Amino acid sequence: MKQLSVLLALAFVILLSTHAFALDCSGAIPFACGMSYTDTHNSGANSANDYCGLGGFYGGAGGEHVFEFTLASSQQVTIQLSGTIDALDLFLLASCDENDCLAWSTNSGPEEIVACLGPGTYYAVADTGLDPVFDYTIVMNCIECESTPTSRSAWGTLKALY
Repeated sequence: MKQLSVLLALAFVILLSTHAFALDCSGAIPFACGMSYTDTHNSGANSANDYCGLGGFYGGAGGEHVFEFTLASSQQVTIQLSGTIDALDLFLLASCDENDCLAWSTNSGPEEIVACLGPGTYYAVADTGLDPVFDYTIVMNCIECESTPTSRSAWGTLKALY
């Protein structure tokens, strides 16, 4: 009986480690150009463990906060993320799918993404590979695009500018 319990526990651990969690956008925080949002990163769900095919090292064990924004016209969007720890990662998604990446920033310091986007709804995700309690601020500014935005069909190849 004890061996069966050990085997079941081991199977559960293997199942969890190989399960691909999907990003949950049901509680996405509304966001807009010119907006700043400050919060304590202790309440985010950990629904996605791997973003942009980067292999789980980025956006891993810690929770994420999802921000949803809609653009009525083409805009050059600058999203900046800073916090009291350096383990933050920032992802820009074309949909509520952690693999539908337009750009990402995984520096060991403040994060920034700059992208020229066409009209539509997008998601910015602040995530961490850790699970501590810390404060962070995310800011989004928009200006008119200097060039024509990449067509939506080609966005799968668009990556971070930095």
